[in-house]
Amino acid sequence: MKLTLIIFVSSFAANFLLLPLIIKLAHQLNIKSGTGEDRWSTSQKPLLGGILFWLTTLAIALASSEFSKPLIYILISSSLIFFIGLWDDLKNLNPHLKFVFQLICASLLVKGGFITHFDIPNLFNFIISIFWIVFITNSFNLLDNMDGLLGGISFFVFLTFFYFWHEHSIIAYDRISLGLVASLLVFLIYNFPPSKIFMGDTGSLYLGFIASAFTLGTGEIAEKSQTLSILTPSLIVVVPLLDTSFVIFTRLLRKISIFQGGRDHLSHRLLRLGLSEKTTLFFLYTVTLFGCVLALLSRALSPSVLTIFFLMIIVFFFYIASFLYSSLDHKPSPILFLRKFQDMTSLSLRGVAEILCDVVVIGCSFYLAAYLHYEGSFTKSQVSFIYVFLPITIVFRLCAYIFVGTYKSIWRFIGFSDALILLKGCFLGSIFIFTLFFFRYEEQYLDFSSYVFFVEFFISFLTTVGVRSSWKIFQNTLRRFQKAPTNIVIIGTSDQAIGALKELEGQTNQTVIGFITPDETMPKGLKIQGVPIVSSMRAFRQSLLKLNVQEVLWVDDFTNSSHNYDRLRSFCMEQNIHLKRYESHFLEP
Repeated sequence: MKLTLIIFVSSFAANFLLLPLIIKLAHQLNIKSGTGEDRWSTSQKPLLGGILFWLTTLAIALASSEFSKPLIYILISSSLIFFIGLWDDLKNLNPHLKFVFQLICASLLVKGGFITHFDIPNLFNFIISIFWIVFITNSFNLLDNMDGLLGGISFFVFLTFFYFWHEHSIIAYDRISLGLVASLLVFLIYNFPPSKIFMGDTGSLYLGFIASAFTLGTGEIAEKSQTLSILTPSLIVVVPLLDTSFVIFTRLLRKISIFQGGRDHLSHRLLRLGLSEKTTLFFLYTVTLFGCVLALLSRALSPSVLTIFFLMIIVFFFYIASFLYSSLDHKPSPILFLRKFQDMTSLSLRGVAEILCDVVVIGCSFYLAAYLHYEGSFTKSQVSFIYVFLPITIVFRLCAYIFVGTYKSIWRFIGFSDALILLKGCFLGSIFIFTLFFFRYEEQYLDFSSYVFFVEFFISFLTTVGVRSSWKIFQNTLRRFQKAPTNIVIIGTSDQAIGALKELEGQTNQTVIGFITPDETMPKGLKIQGVPIVSSMRAFRQSLLKLNVQEVLWVDDFTNSSHNYDRLRSFCMEQNIHLKRYESHFLEP
């Protein structure tokens, strides 16, 4: 423990003294970032922050008395990656040439023993490992697109690696991880918004390469099952993985090259929706921390439970990604093979994605119901039944959902009627499932309780409704964290006023904070769709001033008089409040 503290403090102190010198050197040599489309910051700032990470790793490794074959290979290959990143920062290296160099470095790392251990021929393990290393390396590189983002996420990632290596007494790697944690902490002092330096490709490629090597190592440690050897490292680097996957998929949809820079990452989209930089960082830090904690708990959780958690993270990510994509992009024509699939099946791309999400939710609900009933202790016969009956459950539920018209609803506008349709679909599916079990499988699997199906019905319904409602929940939560959203008050409490509220719900940068009613008998404090009535028209002046309203929406209907409108317009002009009129008409063609 004492040596650990010495390494951390000495690394922190050395980096704290060194970083200002690197900033000064970058200014003198004019090594600064460009103002490309891929970075949120529009000002040029010094690069070369990544030198800290390379020097820290090298110093700790050279001070170590253990020089194993894997350590030598990781030092050589990561140093090559460092100089490739430095070359790119200085001369803008051709992307294809940079990719070739990455493949060479990845091959060298795999030769040093950083390889997957799946039950497949070694050649395929070799190919998968190279792909993984290159993918994670570039994921970190692409994530370095705003102040404090990659530095903060890498801090949690390498802190998790330190715990893994320290717990398993792998001294060289735990010291390197600890040194990088100290370096990243110093770097964040200068990189947190507003930043004074960027790490550049020198740092992002280097951190990604080291992280990819360590994930392969933690996968090997967690190899009490094939599932853990995949999930544990994936959870540690969950944000870089999901961000890069999101960018690749959305660019394919929009027919844009996946190799070009752009402001279409998760962080950029959250910022464009009105979140501040610090709120965006906090959100992505939280997701990273959640993944790291799950990875640390992987040995305490069964592989099946960990798989459920991971799949639910994927579903959660799908919803956030769908929200961010649909909120900021025009709906594109699907790419060619997806359009052909849509023509053949009459299913839109959205419908296919919804069905895939439901497959995950139904599968997790069925397993969770069995897991809760048997308290995680299954007999071989019960495990056999779950494997046999799970696909049947998924198919029957999907058929029931399609039959009752579940996929004809748009999730972002989910309401009580949609929940009733889901309830009918769940109930119909449960009848099919239980009937099949009773007449076909009950005698064969006597030790499997039919009570599981009742539990599964409730879990399926609640999770399906919850998942569909998450879009609206995320949208409403987003408004709370936006930078100075426009506060709006609606004048009127009729059905037309509720229609205006519904239309404004889709605007993420506007918040309806209250209604002002023309009906003097309607008491203050009542709520309409969750929005309070703040006053009557008699006291509208005091209410608008007290609530700091930027915009007033006047609803033209029979309850509002022209006299009231004239009074309101005069007051809004005096107080510089934006006034709009909302009208709803049925027009003859």
